[in-house]
Amino acid sequence: MAKVNPNKRIQKRRTEQEMRNALADFLYGKAQRSIPPQDDDADVILTDCIEELLEARQMLEDVRAFVQAQSAKLSRK
Repeated sequence: MAKVNPNKRIQKRRTEQEMRNALADFLYGKAQRSIPPQDDDADVILTDCIEELLEARQMLEDVRAFVQAQSAKLSRK
């Protein structure tokens, strides 16, 4: 168990099982919050998952924009 680093958006990459367990704990009211926050708290795990998803979406949008720009350049030639 490590303390949460406020300078990092994603504390660490999570496994599917960690994600599922954290979500189940959160949904069934079993989630615990440590003081100070630890990187294995359910809310920290879920926050990491959301940040990772948003990061992946941004990368996908960047690739999509690049492909569209290149396609437009090639079609003009």
